[in-house]
This record gives sequence, C-alpha cells and structure tokens, in this order.
Amino acid sequence: FTGKEQIHGTNTYCAASPVTDGERVIVFHGSAGLHCYDMKGNVLWSKDLGPCDHIWGSAASPVIHNDLVILNFGPHARSFVVAFKKSDGAEVWRTEEYKGGDYFGTWSTPVIANTGKRTELVMSWPGTVKGHDPETGK
Repeated sequence: FTGKEQIHGTNTYCAASPVTDGERVIVFHGSAGLHCYDMKGNVLWSKDLGPCDHIWGSAASPVIHNDLVILNFGPHARSFVVAFKKSDGAEVWRTEEYKGGDYFGTWSTPVIANTGKRTELVMSWPGTVKGHDPETGK
C-alpha cells in the first residue's frame, strides 16, 4: 500500500495498541500491515493484508492467544478476523465478516473470554455479537 488512507480528524494512523508476550511486539497499522518485532526492534515477520480504507480510519488492536496473533482487519469493504502463528506469521485461519448493507466492519478489538465451559473469541459487528473458537475461527 502506498499513500495515506483516510482517517477521521479525531483518529490517528496509530490508533491500534501494540501487544506483547514479553518476547515479541506485534503492531497493526491498517493498510501498512501487521508487523512482529523482537524486543530489540528487529522485524521478525510482516503481513501485507491489503488496503484498509474507511472514512474514520482503523483502530482494532491485535491480541495474543496461546501461540496465535488474532486481528480484526477492518473496517473496510473487505472485513475479516484472521489468526497467525506468532512465531513465524503463518496464517492459521480467516473468517470473512463483510455482509453488505449500510454498515460494515468494526473497530472492535477481539476479546478472549473463558465462559467456564470453553474459551471463545468474542467480536462485535454491526447489529450482532459473535463467538468464535479462537483456535479455528469457527
């Protein structure tokens, strides 16, 4: 991606928070991609996920669950939740979420919740909340 994506006047290009497991730092910069660094700032891996261009910008932060990095990519006409191996950036699963209509995508950071019976990845979308298996995306 080259150039600048759209942002709202109250948003920034670095709205998403980085996440760390104490060995690596993972950041999401919208159209500039998802990047993993070691604790000295050396790039371990990077993912170009394509454009993420919305009039209010992007803001979802990556989360770590066990050996996965999970990211809500969007909002954009192409919105999805995706999981990568935190060790090498290999894609493990992807769940497409764009359904059409007036509203699409979300700025929500995925939440890992233990329900007492299982662990779920919880995501809010326009008009709905969904629970996914964080290991498979189902």
